[in-house]
Amino acid sequence: MADNFASGADLVEFLQTAVGLHQAGDLQEAERHYRSLLHQVPDNPDVLHFLGVLLHQLGRGNEAVEMIRASIDIYPSHPDVHSNLGNILKEQSRLTDAEECYRKAIDLSPNHVISHYNLAIVFEEQDKLVESIAEYRAVIDLHPDHNEARYRLGILLYKSGQLDQAVTSFREWLETEPDNPIALHMLAAWTGEDQPIRATNDYVRETFDQFAETFEKHLGNLDYQAPQLLIDVIQQFIRKPERMLNVLDAGCGTGLCGPLLRPYSGCLTGVDISSGMIEIARDRGIYDDLITAELTGYLKESVSKFDLVVATDTLCYFGDLKEVLNAMAAALHTGGFAAFTVEHATKTQNEAGFKLNKHGRFSHTEDYTQRVSKEAGLNVQAMAKAILRIEKNEPVHGLVVLASKSDS
Repeated sequence: MADNFASGADLVEFLQTAVGLHQAGDLQEAERHYRSLLHQVPDNPDVLHFLGVLLHQLGRGNEAVEMIRASIDIYPSHPDVHSNLGNILKEQSRLTDAEECYRKAIDLSPNHVISHYNLAIVFEEQDKLVESIAEYRAVIDLHPDHNEARYRLGILLYKSGQLDQAVTSFREWLETEPDNPIALHMLAAWTGEDQPIRATNDYVRETFDQFAETFEKHLGNLDYQAPQLLIDVIQQFIRKPERMLNVLDAGCGTGLCGPLLRPYSGCLTGVDISSGMIEIARDRGIYDDLITAELTGYLKESVSKFDLVVATDTLCYFGDLKEVLNAMAAALHTGGFAAFTVEHATKTQNEAGFKLNKHGRFSHTEDYTQRVSKEAGLNVQAMAKAILRIEKNEPVHGLVVLASKSDS
């Protein structure tokens, strides 16, 4: 490695090499190159910026902030640098500081889409819904194909009680993308038109792929109880977890249930339709196998494979439970257990046994859940009402169910 640069061209070439290593994922070698550059040109704002981004990727957030602030001190007029600093501060939950960075980026470049989008998220996380809605609208004006902004805008309009505007927003979305599964599903939920008997695979996949990175943070704000509630009922029937069972985490998401299921599991498998969620679950290092697949189809291909199938907040994307519960029963050994949650609907809400709610999930009555479980060959051993989480300051009522597979 050269110790000195004979010319500006040498510096540019060496910086390009460092950036190439960075982009290729060789972060340790890239850091070595960046630091060698800084030794020669300590006031170069590009090197400081790129090194700050790299340090953030390495999980050294405070060092990253220091480097990028140094870059800004030298060259304060680059919107991307302010935006990247905002991203780091946002991940550190320093929302006021992140807001300031995004505002500065927008002042420097009013059409800086990513800063408008991230500023909208910062406002949303601070419950500044009016400001967040305005920023999502700005993103869509600048980038009409920005589906994440369209989705978040519609949901915020719904959450803020502006259902008519939410419907209008999603109808406008369908004008630009007629087959978008998220817009179609939410319009069915909000308007009651063309309601499906289950969410489509594309809707579930795209919804959770979009929010994989922020999923657990979101649940952390909801007092999420469903995994522990299921483990509590499992412990009533499987009292001595000895890592002996073949267990399926059905709709495993980011793997929140994995640590709770591991003591029971000789082999722990997770399946989810969202590849984004599966990748985060993989990082936990808890599962023996992780599979990206649609749940019902996977269960049908897994005849008599499992001792325990657990579905935590998964069946709320199915209205008619008959097919998925039949497949779940088929995937169990005789005497095996199915443990799952559903959101609870009272009889007065829907005599048919299930309904699609305006938040986009299905809820089910006790009688319906009991009946379709029995028809699938699952004998309900326990069914308890419980609060699964808190949304919009209101409890989400659910049923926690444990059933065993009968001999027949």
